Amino acid sequence: MAAAFRFADHALVFGAIGPPITAAQIEQAIPEAFPGKDGFVRFYGTYNGMFFPGAAYFFRERFQQVGTNDYNRLGVNGFDFIARAAGEKDEHLVSMLHARENLARHRPELRSFVTAHLPFASDGSGNDYWIELSTGRVKWRVLEGFEDERQLVDVAPSFLDFVSNLEAGRRPRAG
Repeated sequence: MAAAFRFADHALVFGAIGPPITAAQIEQAIPEAFPGKDGFVRFYGTYNGMFFPGAAYFFRERFQQVGTNDYNRLGVNGFDFIARAAGEKDEHLVSMLHARENLARHRPELRSFVTAHLPFASDGSGNDYWIELSTGRVKWRVLEGFEDERQLVDVAPSFLDFVSNLEAGRRPRAG
């Protein structure tokens, strides 16, 4: 069994955590292979979704050049949970697989996007975070006006890089 995931910023405060899930259940629910999946399984094996009552933040400047008009500080209000059985619900969290299926159902033109990406978190404005399955990179989807993956904002090299660098948001807003 892999070691439990721990956030580097101990000032992060989180609320409800989703139902416990095993690595085998994660693999059954999400059979797609992608670079960095081991870190994803480690995180979800520890938390299986959660929300941050005061939000958490990721600063894109950790991994890339960010211009003055680029997004830098990105909020994270919560992580989706992985349902252990079809139809499982949580009163506080969104089901990752339901979110994926829902987007494909309501936006048929985005089915190829949904097949190539996995949603896992969102901010408080309906924007969400996706893993690009071919590369393992984390991307941010701005909900308003989203038409295709060319509009995604590159966030982090991997899921583990993303979650390991979340902060409680004490830094001044830079972007």
